[in-house]
Amino acid sequence: MDLGLQFGYGMIKISETLVTKWGKGCVILSPRDLEPDQIPGFAKRIRSRGGETLLDPQFYEPRANWPRLTRHSYWPPVYSTQLLTDGVLVTRMLRELRTLNISAGCEYLIVPGFAAGTVDDNWIGTQELFIEHSSKIHDPERLLATICLSSDAVRSENQIHELLSTAESWNVSGFYLVAEHPKNEYLVEDPVWLTNLLILIAGLRLAGKRVIVGYGSHQLLCLATANASQLASGNWMNMRSFSIDRYILPEEEESKRKAVWYYCPQALSEYKPMYLDMAQRGGILDQLVPVESLNGGYADVLFSGAQPSSTGFGEPNTFLHYLYALAGQCQQARKETYEETLRFHQEFLDQVERKTELFRSHGVFGQDRDFAQYIDVSRAALAALNKEVGFMLSKNWLAN
Repeated sequence: MDLGLQFGYGMIKISETLVTKWGKGCVILSPRDLEPDQIPGFAKRIRSRGGETLLDPQFYEPRANWPRLTRHSYWPPVYSTQLLTDGVLVTRMLRELRTLNISAGCEYLIVPGFAAGTVDDNWIGTQELFIEHSSKIHDPERLLATICLSSDAVRSENQIHELLSTAESWNVSGFYLVAEHPKNEYLVEDPVWLTNLLILIAGLRLAGKRVIVGYGSHQLLCLATANASQLASGNWMNMRSFSIDRYILPEEEESKRKAVWYYCPQALSEYKPMYLDMAQRGGILDQLVPVESLNGGYADVLFSGAQPSSTGFGEPNTFLHYLYALAGQCQQARKETYEETLRFHQEFLDQVERKTELFRSHGVFGQDRDFAQYIDVSRAALAALNKEVGFMLSKNWLAN
C-alpha cells in the first residue's frame, strides 16, 4: 500500500521535500488550497522530482463558498439542480476540469462526486451521471470515481452493500474514497465504522478496481488488510480526518493550532514533547525512536540528549516526520498474501499494546492521541473482515 500526500494548507514545501527525498510519491492536489494559476507550476515541480499528481475536484458540496475553490473555472458560477439534468452543463464543467488536470500533468482524472448523506437512488444517479459524461471526454481506464460518504452512511451495513452492488459496474478503473469520521473524531472509536470501511474497500478491490483512500491517518494502516491501493494523509488534522465544513466559510485554518506532537510509529501514538521528557526521566526515551526504515531524521533532535521539550522541535519537522514514517509503514502494511497481511496487523496491534502499556507505566501518555484506547477497535474490525470476506480476499489478492 502506498502513501499519497493529501494537499492542504502549508503542504507546498512539505510535499516538495518528501517527494525529493523519496524520488517518487503522489500528491493529491486541492483546489481549495491552491489558486488556479498555482496548480500547473507546483505540479510541474512535483513531477520534476519524480512524483505524480492527482487532483481532487472537491465537489462534495456544490453550494460550497470557499473563495479559492469557487474561483476555479470548472466550478459552476451558480449551482442549481439543472446541472444534474442538463448534459451540456455537466460536459462543460467536466471539460474545464479535464483541462485543469492536463495542466497539472495528472495521469488519472478524479470524477466529481457529491457527499452522500445517504446512499440512495438519487445519490447513485448523480454519481452515474458524472461518470457517464466523464467517460465521453476521458479514457475510462484513467478515471477514478469519487465516493464520499457521511459517517452515518459508512455505519450502515445496508448502504455499504447497496453501494457495492452498483459501484462494481461503473465504467472507471478505480475509486477515490473519502469517509467522514463519526463526531468529527481524529481517531475513530467506533468498530462498526471501521469494519464497514474495510468491507467496502475489500468489495471494490475484489471487483478488480483500484482504491485510493483520502484524508486518512495512521489508524487506517489496517486498510491494507482489505488490499487498499493507497492511503493519503497530510499535515494538519483536517488532512487526516475529512469534514465537509472545510468548504464552507468561515473556518479557522489549522495553522492557528500550535500544539506540537511527535508520532511514535511503533506505538501508533502521538506525544507532546513534555511527555517525551517523562520518557527521558524514566530511562525509556530510546524506545520511542523509530526504526531506521521509518526515520527520515526529522525528529532526531528529540533524541539528541537534551530535554525533548527544550529542543524547539516543531513545524515543519513534526509533519515531515509523521508523513515519512507513515509512508514507510504503508509500504510494510501489505504482504504477498492476505493471510500474511492479516497476521502482520494482528501481531502489530499486540506490539502496540505492549509499547503503550510500557510507556504509560512511565508516565508517557498520548492523551486523546494515545492509541491504547483504539487497539480493540482495530482488532474488532479485522476479526469481522476476516469472517465476512477473508476467504475471498485470500483467493483474489490483487497485486496493485
